[in-house]
Amino acid sequence: MIRILSRISPKVKATKAKYIFWEKISILIQNWEFVLDISG
Repeated sequence: MIRILSRISPKVKATKAKYIFWEKISILIQNWEFVLDISG
């Protein structure tokens, strides 16, 4: 069980990093759309 987890762990970390990265980008895009809406 522990062996399997240690094998999966790096992938999970990479996936988490990607998820956080895309989450930040989507927030930035939403903010940008909001700014565009205000400016006309």
